[in-house]
Amino acid sequence: MANRIPFARGLNPKLTPEQLDIQSVMSSQYFDVAGMVLSQQLPALLELIDPDKLLYASDTPYTPTPAVIGLANKLETTDLLSPSLKTKMFRQNAQRLFKL
Repeated sequence: MANRIPFARGLNPKLTPEQLDIQSVMSSQYFDVAGMVLSQQLPALLELIDPDKLLYASDTPYTPTPAVIGLANKLETTDLLSPSLKTKMFRQNAQRLFKL
């Protein structure tokens, strides 16, 4: 889908090349992986961004606690992420971003 972004210029000719360079735009963003990001969103995201930009957030209180626990457990046990990447996503990336 990211490769279709340049076609947006047809809808809005005022968009600059920099605004249409999705890889460049996304490289400066952080991404929250709360919610149901498995099995489609997280793999797609990992193809587009630096994993150092992944942050876990629970979405509590908007997501009920049992659901938060279940979704967090799925992230903790997925084979899509290495143990070191899980450590970054759950803790280290936020510590670096917020200078904790």
